[in-house]
Amino acid sequence: MLVRILAAAVLLPVFIAVIYFAPLWVAACALCLLCALAAHEFLHTTGLVRSRAVIFTAMAFAALIPWWRYFALDAAWLLLATFLMVTVLFTMAILRHESVRAPEIFAALFGGAVLPFFLSLMLPVLESAHGKYLVLMPFIAAWMSDTCAYFGGTFFGKHKLAPTISPKKTVEGSVIGIVGACLFQLVYAFVLMRCFDLSVNIPALIAFGLLGAAVGQIGDLALSLVKRECGIKDYGKLMPGHGGVLDRFDSVIFILPLFYAMDRIFGMIL
Repeated sequence: MLVRILAAAVLLPVFIAVIYFAPLWVAACALCLLCALAAHEFLHTTGLVRSRAVIFTAMAFAALIPWWRYFALDAAWLLLATFLMVTVLFTMAILRHESVRAPEIFAALFGGAVLPFFLSLMLPVLESAHGKYLVLMPFIAAWMSDTCAYFGGTFFGKHKLAPTISPKKTVEGSVIGIVGACLFQLVYAFVLMRCFDLSVNIPALIAFGLLGAAVGQIGDLALSLVKRECGIKDYGKLMPGHGGVLDRFDSVIFILPLFYAMDRIFGMIL
């Protein structure tokens, strides 16, 4: 626990510096690295893919997605890149079908395209009006849900939520996590309104707080399911006490698409 706290004490200021004080291209570079590492963890650490060529291809594509977001390129560029990735991966499978199997290709597409695409949505959120305030909302939903669920489960947990995937998680902890995350969203909204004179869409924020926390828990369990089936404890050792990129950002990766869509449709900050 001490290592976890110390690591957070070091990494949190870096996160704040990148989000609030550094130019946007620094955030794009950081996301480029995170996406490539996430693809590597999902494919190599799990053992889902053994071919280095397939892993490298997925990592390269994952690293390009934040730049597509940063330069706001037309969707045709993403379509072209995805087409090239699919073609290259299946060409590898055709030429080396004895060592590169179809399930590895599908895993590479998920780890090298879907996960980075979700994670890279942080960039358009940052670029939007009041983006520096908005970008914290998905993290509040993820991390406060996790924290409240942990303490709620510790003190009140009786019924297992998903015992074969994550034995320590409980139904009571899950409910407390969702409610707690929503309450912290409201506290954050109060700070934005009182300290920064911003108008917050409270109904939309409450809806996101509840849905976001629930989706975050699904993301946590989904990537825990992969770890369980692959027989690993953590995706990596990048952050002492926290594991790898996917260990720390599993919930956020699933929450970001929901937040991006809800903010574009309803607007969190008016």
